[in-house]
Amino acid sequence: MAKTNKKKGHQKTSYPYSKKPKESSNKSQIAPERLTVTGSPIDTKEDTSKNENTKKRRVAEVNDKRTEAAYDKVKYVLENYPNIQKDFRSLARSFPTMVHNNGLSATIAFLKVKKEDDVEKKGENQHNLFYEILKDWLILDESDQPVSRISISKNELNGKESDPSDLLEAIVQLPRDKYRMVTKEVMVYTQWIKRFAEGMLSKDDGSE
Repeated sequence: MAKTNKKKGHQKTSYPYSKKPKESSNKSQIAPERLTVTGSPIDTKEDTSKNENTKKRRVAEVNDKRTEAAYDKVKYVLENYPNIQKDFRSLARSFPTMVHNNGLSATIAFLKVKKEDDVEKKGENQHNLFYEILKDWLILDESDQPVSRISISKNELNGKESDPSDLLEAIVQLPRDKYRMVTKEVMVYTQWIKRFAEGMLSKDDGSE
């Protein structure tokens, strides 16, 4: 029970255990900065998670398409060019290292020169096949559907002094940032070609 002490006309009320009634307050309990937030933190986390899942799914789809394309190309060599399997296998094994050591444009230039020389001498050859395989993967026609993988669209080359159907000229015309991206894509793609060539193609000419 509260006690009242009187001292010189001044009234003072004491409370047991030093407890006082809680003062009421009309102040808002919402922080001012929260008033400007649109969407709850939970919604933000869910959106981030969805974006990450979508990105992972797209990366997986690109990897699947890249692997499938590399397998189909090596299988094509296996079924149609038994006499150059050994040479193609050797080129496939060394190509990623060539790009790493010499750069993409220099390596593609080497392929182009060799393929033209060899075609004149003995017809179809491993350099020409490899050049065309890379061109088919990297250069897209206007009619091709948009893809999420790194590629060179012929629309990017319009108005430039280059033949958009030629791989070397297309690569030389690329901006620096895109050139680095295409180089990385070539490294990954040709690693798959290397693996399939090592496992599927013969080490000896004309044998299976």
